[in-house]
Amino acid sequence: MRMRRVVMISLLLVSALSLAWAAHRQTKSIAAVSPGTASDDQPVVEWIGAHAVRLKTPEAGHGFVDMQPLKKMIGNARIVSLGEATHGTREFFQLKHRMLEFLATEMGFTIFSIEANMPEAYRLNDYVLNGNGDPAKLIKGMYFWTWDTQEVLDMVLWMREFNKSGKGRVQFTGFDMQTPNVAADIVHDFVAKNDTEYADTLRKASDLAKAAPQGGGASFGVATTTFPVQAAAGKRIRYSGYIKTENISRGWAGLWWRVDGNSGVLAFDNMQDRGVKGTTDWKQYEINLPVAADAKNINFGVLHAGDGSAWFDGLAVEVDGVPYSDASVFDLDFE
Repeated sequence: MRMRRVVMISLLLVSALSLAWAAHRQTKSIAAVSPGTASDDQPVVEWIGAHAVRLKTPEAGHGFVDMQPLKKMIGNARIVSLGEATHGTREFFQLKHRMLEFLATEMGFTIFSIEANMPEAYRLNDYVLNGNGDPAKLIKGMYFWTWDTQEVLDMVLWMREFNKSGKGRVQFTGFDMQTPNVAADIVHDFVAKNDTEYADTLRKASDLAKAAPQGGGASFGVATTTFPVQAAAGKRIRYSGYIKTENISRGWAGLWWRVDGNSGVLAFDNMQDRGVKGTTDWKQYEINLPVAADAKNINFGVLHAGDGSAWFDGLAVEVDGVPYSDASVFDLDFE
């Protein structure tokens, strides 16, 4: 029996393969910045130069000669994770398409799995395997704008043609549960046929699930930036800002701060337990967190999960009680 090999895409991953295509361009552009920054980035530039596989194009349909070195890198791995440094960038999803084309055609991978709602993704898989449905509408039915693009549609159309060709078999699956409606309907149909006495209990549970705050689809917004680790390592930060909201009945608006180390997340707060809801006037909120001395990366920003509207202003960071301000790093004043 042949083991399945999976191409997995997650919005939380940044793939080194996505950077490889532009490695030589990055070397030139990074070297052009200020001497201090160039010095800090030089080890990264050198590592990329030594290890990156330079691809001639991110677009599928151009053969695999330049991708052959990836076979040694991947080896007998059953899962290859892909990602993007930014959402909505055309070239990143074009490269995902090309990577899938290479992995399915040259290395026998059989599943493309994405961070999308499971039952909705299986509906799209029915098109990929059997040609049932309208692929554009099925992609839109997965809610997130990041999937609803021409680049993803092109990849799905290629998957269908690949399956029709007889050269192999590849599936499109989702591994997340972001919105309960379709899944709940499937369970309802099953219970109605097989256990009618349980139907009322199931209906109450489904209503509770559907009433819970949802962060998926268009009802989720986040702004993200990076804080210099060397300025905060081993210290305590106070991150504050003013928030105003209107008609938030699901979800919340808030600040967020995350500290990562070699072992994973070291500290995290997104105000989920005290997020701003309803309609409120301008008010200051804050996050207080320690930053471990061995921290490797710090990201922070603002978010709005759910319905309604939210506004943010007057963001500020203090490190051990001292205001941090470096216009060359970021401008939190929106001015």
